[in-house]
Amino acid sequence: MFWATVFINQRGCPTNLFGNLLTQLLSKNAKLAGATDEEAVTYGEEFRKVHGAIQEGFVAATNALSNEWISSPTGVEWLSGLDKARYLRVSI
Repeated sequence: MFWATVFINQRGCPTNLFGNLLTQLLSKNAKLAGATDEEAVTYGEEFRKVHGAIQEGFVAATNALSNEWISSPTGVEWLSGLDKARYLRVSI
């Protein structure tokens, strides 16, 4: 779980940077580098759809693994310990 969150943080791309990322990707592809403005808009729309689908898939897979683990005997024990720790007095 820790590494999944690190990966998401490192690879995440804020929506406001999609245009810059798409421009870079298009410039590295000889066929797409000469795209018209209209084609670039179309590519941008597709890029956002695919990016969103991949991101949603990654989130769904991470959630599924998390739920599977938390339902396991180890996860149940961990939650039990977490609940107990909430009620421990800590002197500062």
